[in-house]
Amino acid sequence: MTNTLSRKLALVALALLIVIAVAYLNHMSLLFWAGTSGALGFISKLQEPILPNHEVRWQTSPPECETTKQRPPNMNQNSGEV
Repeated sequence: MTNTLSRKLALVALALLIVIAVAYLNHMSLLFWAGTSGALGFISKLQEPILPNHEVRWQTSPPECETTKQRPPNMNQNSGEV
């Protein structure tokens, strides 16, 4: 009785050790899966669903708003001096 029980317990421990070793070796893939299609991905899709594409018509600025003169560079002229 104890011999078969210890043998079954050893097989269960060995199977659990193999599962843990495979999960450790593939931990990055498992994390990526959990973030995209696992529980985390499901929660994020519920929180912020991705809507289908739609056309956006941007308003153009009037021509008088555009500046044609050259502006000086946006940097300190004395930055290279000590």
